[in-house]
Amino acid sequence: MSLFVSAFFKLFMRNGSDPAKLATVLSSHAACSIIAYGQMNKVVVNEGVGGYDPDLAFDIVAISYQITMALNTVACLAGTGYVNNLPLIGLGMLAASAAVGKIGSDS
Repeated sequence: MSLFVSAFFKLFMRNGSDPAKLATVLSSHAACSIIAYGQMNKVVVNEGVGGYDPDLAFDIVAISYQITMALNTVACLAGTGYVNNLPLIGLGMLAASAAVGKIGSDS
């Protein structure tokens, strides 16, 4: 999302204020919604629709809250510095994700 938000800033918010850009970054870090999990669980349990895994959906929601808190805390503490370095931060997170995926696939 950091890379997408960086592109959004370049295309649509070139002259945006720093607080508006920070608010956009914080919104982009938002956790997955528990409502989406509830809807998926309803479809699987009440209507018997297959192909969905409510346990995995709940795990994603549960993990995303901690990631959201960490990213938003760092963004708020770093402020404009975080926003101005968003492309590098996004590339760093993408590289870290690839490394974790590679390590996980080797075991």
